[in-house]
Amino acid sequence: MEVIVGKGLAPVEAYLNIPDIIRICKENNVDAVHPGKAAIEAGVPIVPGTEGPVSDKESALSFCKTHGLPVIFKAAYGGGGRGNGALFIEKFIERPRHIEVQLLGDKAGNVVHLFERDCSVQRRHQKVVEIAPAPRLPKEVRDRMTECAVRLAKHVKYENAGTVEFLSDDTGNFYFIEVNARLQVEHTISEEVTGIDLVQSQIRIAEGMTLPELGYTQDNIHCQGFAIQCRVTTGTVLVNGPQTPLATNLKPADTNHPKVPSTPIDAVPRKGFKDILRESGPTGFAKAVRNNEGLLLMDTTFRDAHQSLLATRVRTFDLLQISPFVSHKLSGLYSLENWGGATFDVALRFLHECPWQRLEEMRKKIPNIPFQMLLRGANAVGYTNYPDNCVYKFCDLAEKCSNWINLHLDIFSNLLYRFE
Repeated sequence: MEVIVGKGLAPVEAYLNIPDIIRICKENNVDAVHPGKAAIEAGVPIVPGTEGPVSDKESALSFCKTHGLPVIFKAAYGGGGRGNGALFIEKFIERPRHIEVQLLGDKAGNVVHLFERDCSVQRRHQKVVEIAPAPRLPKEVRDRMTECAVRLAKHVKYENAGTVEFLSDDTGNFYFIEVNARLQVEHTISEEVTGIDLVQSQIRIAEGMTLPELGYTQDNIHCQGFAIQCRVTTGTVLVNGPQTPLATNLKPADTNHPKVPSTPIDAVPRKGFKDILRESGPTGFAKAVRNNEGLLLMDTTFRDAHQSLLATRVRTFDLLQISPFVSHKLSGLYSLENWGGATFDVALRFLHECPWQRLEEMRKKIPNIPFQMLLRGANAVGYTNYPDNCVYKFCDLAEKCSNWINLHLDIFSNLLYRFE
């Protein structure tokens, strides 16, 4: 039997609609709610644990004999370090590797994998280094892991790009963690080793094309070479780390730190598309775009930095330091996407900085390149629908602070592409 939870609600609201979940359970005499049912049905291995609270030492000893040591004891309702006295036992995975399998699924039920990525190097449970494919992963383990990931995706009729994540130990066993039903930041290294454009594939699948029509069958997807992606993080050592005593005993290596080429502060940057837009208006801008014989580039570096602020702590001060270089050395950019997405929310809530002031200061430093904003339709830069007048007012204020801003709208939004 299948029922729908949160019908008519947004995805996040439906997932968190506890009253609706409880109502459905009561109406259908449900005995228990288990979020991992699909994984269990698909035969995907999960970390062994007791089915319920352990009531006596004999049960605990029996579990340990079956699954081996070490184990961990988990308190029910243990969030925040507290519990209600009920204890579960779970097998402890020693020195695990965090391996994730990249998938593509279509509307016809086809699913393929693009091999795996190792993202075991982490800081405060945030990925720092990702490598594709996972080095030193035995072929037999890789084959079983990718087969499990594909089987799970087919079981739930998964569509589009997604990632199935596992913990892998040094004995060849691995355990399912979660499915990330989206395209992750580190998808680019999977693209590098397979030659498949995942972003383009998402769009084609959404249009209704199947994987075979795209030329993607498992037997013609090959992994060549290695690709690595690193995330730069900053922090105060005395406050944020190091997390291991080993780091205090390491001798610093001789390092040639990269330096930003010097830029004359008083020099006027070369004219860019922003100047054309200001002097000739939208018509002249469109003509310049049509007549351009080179490749029109949009730089998303500033927005990506914004969206990773929670991990990297890149603040307004740092963004303004690099702005003159961008203005002088990248004056030919078609646009600079530095607004929208998560930029507003992260700057205001997590960094306690005024996002509007940041936009104004960046415009002073970069007067010659059009700014671009990523707008999620009626969601604007948030995570729920907003009234039209609120979205329009936000856009008007963005235009006022940036002095011309190009709106780049989600292709699935209900708003039209336009210039402000």
